[in-house]
Amino acid sequence: MANLMNEFPDIEIKQDEPLMNYTYTKTGGPADWLAFPETIDQVKELVDYVREHKMGLTVLGNASNLIVGDGGIDDLTIILTRLNKIEVHDNKVTAQAGASYIATTEAARDSELRICCWYSGQYWWGCLHECRCIWW
Repeated sequence: MANLMNEFPDIEIKQDEPLMNYTYTKTGGPADWLAFPETIDQVKELVDYVREHKMGLTVLGNASNLIVGDGGIDDLTIILTRLNKIEVHDNKVTAQAGASYIATTEAARDSELRICCWYSGQYWWGCLHECRCIWW
């Protein structure tokens, strides 16, 4: 397998990186390769490379609600923590896969929309048109 750090000099990539450094649960062995793309185009480049080289691929959002075994993850793992943009337009909140639940909810709340949601034992106020209550 080629050195992915040389293949993608514009993307931060770490080899044999312990995933426990990134998961909220602080669990997880090493990823063979861990990539931190900052744009959607970089994600596409990585996925194309994996397909071309018939590698395994694991994609993580911001690694919350994730337990990784001590054996780690083979081949390439993409973690999307740098794709964390949150936008609010009218009554719609759009968050990239690396955005945290808390930051997304706070953006909704700050836009003075109303939503009632229960997550991980905490009660948060966010947003939704017409003050409907949604539970998930």
